[in-house]
Amino acid sequence: MALLKIFLIEDDAFYGEALKYHLKLNPDFDVHLFKTGKECLTNLYQKPDIICLDFGLPDITGDKLMEKI
Repeated sequence: MALLKIFLIEDDAFYGEALKYHLKLNPDFDVHLFKTGKECLTNLYQKPDIICLDFGLPDITGDKLMEKI
């Protein structure tokens, strides 16, 4: 069975790591944490199944990032 690839885009280091930790408790999840929208966009070639993003990122707002995705 293929792993479910999840992208987390969160600029708060503590919160992002906490989310990543809890999601990775499920062995079926492949979780990637990014701190900026640009990091997410440059990694879209990995074709995530789920993207969970913060609305207030340092380089772009969540709604603008969703438009680009």
